[in-house]
Amino acid sequence: MSKPDQPQQPVSVDLLYFYDDFVDFQSRCAFFCDATTALMKSDQPLDKATLEGMHQHAGQIKAGLNTLKQQLQQLRHKAEQAED
Repeated sequence: MSKPDQPQQPVSVDLLYFYDDFVDFQSRCAFFCDATTALMKSDQPLDKATLEGMHQHAGQIKAGLNTLKQQLQQLRHKAEQAED
C-alpha cells in the first residue's frame, strides 16, 4: 500500500490504498502486454538489449505481484482481526 499500514486505520482505508496500488500496477502490466504484442508483430528481429529489457520488466512484474499478494494478505489478516 502506498501509505504505511497503521493499526488504528480502518480496513476500508487500507483497501483504498491497495486499490490505488493495484490500478497503478495494472496499467504497467497493460503497457508491457501492449509493447510485447507490438514487438512480436514487428518484422524487425529483437536485439539483445530489447530482450534483456523485456526480461527485466517481466521480473519487475513478478515482484510487483508478490508485493500486491502480501498487501492483500495483510488486509485479510487485519479484516479477520477486526471481526474478533
